Amino acid sequence: MLKKSLTIFFILMVSLVGALYAQSKYVDTIIDNYCRKCEDKTLLQLHLPNFIELKGYKYWRFWYDGDMTSYIIDIYYKNDQSLYNGSITFYTYENIEDSDEKPTNRIYSQKIEIEKSKVLKIFNLIQNRKISSIPTDKKIAGWNHGFDGVTYFVEYSDDNNYSLKNYWTPEDVKIKEAAILNSFFKSINKTLDIEKLNDSFEKSIPFENYNTGGPHVNYRPLSLQQKQAYKKERDEYRNTHEIN
Repeated sequence: MLKKSLTIFFILMVSLVGALYAQSKYVDTIIDNYCRKCEDKTLLQLHLPNFIELKGYKYWRFWYDGDMTSYIIDIYYKNDQSLYNGSITFYTYENIEDSDEKPTNRIYSQKIEIEKSKVLKIFNLIQNRKISSIPTDKKIAGWNHGFDGVTYFVEYSDDNNYSLKNYWTPEDVKIKEAAILNSFFKSINKTLDIEKLNDSFEKSIPFENYNTGGPHVNYRPLSLQQKQAYKKERDEYRNTHEIN
């Protein structure tokens, strides 16, 4: 799980590259130069905007890193409030079971637009729970960390500010800020019916095995013939694509 949290952290960090050139924004986070190389491709594959460079918008991004699949919720609106929009992007990576077989480095994703009424409801949740005022967990007294659990990441950007905050397993931390965040994330999941959307996404995944970078892998119960068909497809993919 620690590996997964670090992986997602690097994914998040790459969205800060623009900060190096956007001196007009106050950036409240830490950037690691390693992310400039290691995860830019992933963000491009997910077709996610580097919203630190956007002007005229208020933009929130919520990341959840699961065992088999992960998702990213984008919520934003124009400063003149003429446009409200949102989306949720589910994604997972192909996992190759056979150590003698070269990886494909493939990612599968599905982006779903969020209804305007639900976007407005999430905005109200953000404002009512005062999510923007809660500091990252390392700056909160009594917020302890472990080696297992789930880490949530919250990004925010407007014309003048950018912030990236992370919260380790708020449901297991017994302090006020953690309770607020835990309730907030549960409300978002209920509003968007995340469980149903994730089940639908998993049924559409074209890989034999998949996960999001951690120790747990989803292995499909397949016949030998089905396994051979999946391997044939992977071999054809490698023969027709450059694998980085």
